[in-house]
Amino acid sequence: MKYFLMICISLIICVLPACKKHIAPQLPSNKGNSSDSTTYFLTQINSDIIAREDSILNIFVEQNFPNFQKTDNGFWYKIISRKTNKKITQTDTLFVRYKLFDINNQQLKSETFAARFGKKEMTTGLEQGLLLMNKGDSAEFVIPWYLAFGAKGNDAIKPYTSVIYKVYAE
Repeated sequence: MKYFLMICISLIICVLPACKKHIAPQLPSNKGNSSDSTTYFLTQINSDIIAREDSILNIFVEQNFPNFQKTDNGFWYKIISRKTNKKITQTDTLFVRYKLFDINNQQLKSETFAARFGKKEMTTGLEQGLLLMNKGDSAEFVIPWYLAFGAKGNDAIKPYTSVIYKVYAE
């Protein structure tokens, strides 16, 4: 009986500390301080590529579209005609008709579609450009490749192609 009582007490002493919550292991102190040099250099290279593209497009726009304004987002635009004072907002769904050209004025695409904002159904540059317009306006945008179809392009547009949109928003 003595042995049985001793075994029960020993088990209770061993089991009780095991019921405590386990504290998550600590990471070594140097884990949070490391910098990823690959990410840094790729970001720097992309910034350089974008700066070079912007300087080329700046010259192109000055020579071919002197009355265009540059946005903070990095593309150029001109409102060709204003029909209403009703500003397009991100909650609007509207019909957009456009013709798409490369910078050599070769037509790449023509389309009419229902534009819904924030759904990634159109290029970033076109979406930002439409938000500068009023309903019923027509406009032209010169959009660098990184706000248009990017480094991948698509079926009709080659990679790294800066484009010109001629747009009408209904």
